[in-house]
Amino acid sequence: MSTSGVSALNNDCAAQARLIDVSPALDSQSMPNRTEWAQGALLWTFVLSQNTSSVGQLRNFISKARWKSLTGDGPATGFSSGFSTTQLGYTFDFAAQTISEPGVSFVTDGQPSNAQLVEVDYTAHATLDRMYSFASGARFVQESFY
Repeated sequence: MSTSGVSALNNDCAAQARLIDVSPALDSQSMPNRTEWAQGALLWTFVLSQNTSSVGQLRNFISKARWKSLTGDGPATGFSSGFSTTQLGYTFDFAAQTISEPGVSFVTDGQPSNAQLVEVDYTAHATLDRMYSFASGARFVQESFY
């Protein structure tokens, strides 16, 4: 048994299947694309964190979402407020079917001095914000291991 609680050496894949099970919230017959995307997000979260608790929190979010309010089976815009959650430093938007890192400002997070800020032009500022956003997501993943 691995530290995640999911055995990789067992012929029975029931534990692995339960890890990414999104039923009854999503039905693979009526919404195959949404179901597959949600399962992929759960699997990605598990691979990233090796933490079944984080996967469970995300699966709980999926189970409570109001899926019937969405039409079609593909990505949908304008529904993020009811279908977005942040786990492990990443924002999962189940309506738009995207995973992104929340924007982090290097000024707020890094707290550079005024002398340092004077040296940063617009392009460098945008790049540093992006780097801090990635680092923020990575920090949450790192913390989930401990």
